Amino acid sequence: EEVQLATTLASFAASALRQVRRLELERDLVDQLQQSVRAREDFLASVSHELRTPLTVITGYVETLRHREESIEERMRAHLLDRVLGNAGELRRLIDQLLDVASLERGKEIVPWTERVDLAAVVAASVEEAAIHLEGRPGDREVAPLEVRADPALVRRTLVNLLSNACKY
Repeated sequence: EEVQLATTLASFAASALRQVRRLELERDLVDQLQQSVRAREDFLASVSHELRTPLTVITGYVETLRHREESIEERMRAHLLDRVLGNAGELRRLIDQLLDVASLERGKEIVPWTERVDLAAVVAASVEEAAIHLEGRPGDREVAPLEVRADPALVRRTLVNLLSNACKY
């Protein structure tokens, strides 16, 4: 009877230990899920802020152009429209980055499309796209002609990211 009682108690103890281990694993999983949710919330807040900034600028300039069209001289109108285009480019860049992140999260690889590219032209386009960040900042922005094999869109996006991050931080 004592052996049977000891066996039964050992069985209950083993079951209790399995339950404790399962509970620990569930707690760890809940912690990981909560961290993941917090990271996504932080990411969404950051993305929302990053998207809102150029959108606010675009809206403000368009409203100014719309309501004061007659009183704005041509030079100022061109400047405001350049700012609108620069911020629209910034929005496009941010959306491209979001799409890349989404693709990478789904396990898709970003495969570059390489072709012969004039690097000077890509740099010039990147500087033009990042002009909103570079405004008033000194620096040599000319590159000697150089032909390379690259994905021009990825090179442009990389350069714009580098330029805008350098100006922001």
